[in-house]
Amino acid sequence: MIRVILFIISLSIGSLISFGQTSVFAITNDGSIIRINPGNCSYEIMVPGSQINQSFTDIAYDNGELYVCNNKIFRIDLFSGSAVSTNIGSINDSPLNGLTSDLNGNFYASGGKLSKVILSTGSIGNLGFLDNYYTAGDLEIHNEAFYIAAIDSVGSTKLIRVQTNPFMISEIGLLPDAVYGMTKHSSLNADEVFISSFSNLLVLNLNTTVTSVICPQIWPGMSIYGLTSGPEYLNIQLQANSSEINIVQQEKQVTIHIENTQLDQFIYEIQNTLGQIIVSSGISSQNTSINLSNFVKGIYFLTIIKSNQPILQKKLISF
Repeated sequence: MIRVILFIISLSIGSLISFGQTSVFAITNDGSIIRINPGNCSYEIMVPGSQINQSFTDIAYDNGELYVCNNKIFRIDLFSGSAVSTNIGSINDSPLNGLTSDLNGNFYASGGKLSKVILSTGSIGNLGFLDNYYTAGDLEIHNEAFYIAAIDSVGSTKLIRVQTNPFMISEIGLLPDAVYGMTKHSSLNADEVFISSFSNLLVLNLNTTVTSVICPQIWPGMSIYGLTSGPEYLNIQLQANSSEINIVQQEKQVTIHIENTQLDQFIYEIQNTLGQIIVSSGISSQNTSINLSNFVKGIYFLTIIKSNQPILQKKLISF
């Protein structure tokens, strides 16, 4: 029997892994969820689209979780890489292209209208119709108003500002084609947001619609459908069999302890999210420890192999 014990800073089952830095999360046209580093224009695949196997139009962060939408809202389980149904039914605004959150459990969704969705109760309220506009891809909350990338009646992409009390729409200016994602970010000025156009990441001034390209062709050939910002590492529910994995806290380091109770011959491999093997070694002693402190920040997979067959795989976090 082999048992894997993970030591992770400030983590208990079902708790939030929350860090001060802010990441940009995106969903692509093949359904993959990626984390983008605007500083060096690199990206990491958190969940491949082939694993989710559903089509979504936008992504939003709220309370340690990532949510995606089509005409319904789903929570992304980062541990299993699956889209989990919420208690929110169909919003009846298909296609539902925009989704954002006020970070207090309230979502705002837009297509041909603007809706408020309360996650805890599943209630859906219509705030108003966008009249001659239709949401092109995303929306963001700024100064108690909604800024939406919308298509007008002649097919041009415009930035519109929507106030809800009273409901009023004002057009700010022209946007680049195919603006599908929009999100605030801690590195930007208060009146700026990141937007995505095709595979490019740009900065947009909400007052003037002036844009500048920050990251051209992040993922060539792939379109970014939605953007959101959240803590550098999110809530990964470690849904492990308690007979195989125990999770306890240990300060200032991340260490994997592998306990080989039967002294059998095993091999362990650690792979990144691209499937590249980072570490591979044999296990023959009763206790083996692996320190992840020198690993690049991210998500990894530990696989235990016996007689050339994988017998156990667990998701790890290096931070």
